[in-house]
Amino acid sequence: MAGQPTAAVSARFVAAVKCMNGGGDIKQANEWLMSFTTMDAAWAVTMQCLFQREIPTIGSAEELDFLHFHAANILKDKIRRSGESLPPPARVKLRQRLVQLINGYHAKGSTTVARQLCIGLANLAVVDDQWNDVILSCARGFSALSQREMLLDVLKYVFKKCCRRPSTHACVRAFGLEGACVRVRHSPIYRCAGF
Repeated sequence: MAGQPTAAVSARFVAAVKCMNGGGDIKQANEWLMSFTTMDAAWAVTMQCLFQREIPTIGSAEELDFLHFHAANILKDKIRRSGESLPPPARVKLRQRLVQLINGYHAKGSTTVARQLCIGLANLAVVDDQWNDVILSCARGFSALSQREMLLDVLKYVFKKCCRRPSTHACVRAFGLEGACVRVRHSPIYRCAGF
């Protein structure tokens, strides 16, 4: 399946999600979607789907929202599971595209999709060991007053994700706290965060 061209995988993805929305064999569609999440093509297919505002085989705005939600959810999980395997330039490009998508979905009022993308961006902040200015770059990406809600969501999820990791290095790096007193186990930040 990994050798299939992206267009064929994309069409299969759309068909499987439509099936999950009540149009066929849900079990088979779910099995295919589970295998899809492990494919390299899932990066491109979900991203392409999220940037599309019209898909010929999707009839209604509700179906398109359902498809976008699934694409965002799969991308979020793919970042968590495999994001660190992407080369650094691809992670930077993914970060930029996620900010663009979050802003777009938030602006059109699709908060469920925007929230999944916020979690995806937070996942990327945690797994990308070269992203050292998470707060600053997110603040730049969500600079308009109307975008502050998304900034706070991303930072909230980054913090939650960091707290769940066995190593606190990702959290220290993500929040730009290298060299600070937070490395001391008895610091108030560690106690407050439950480390």
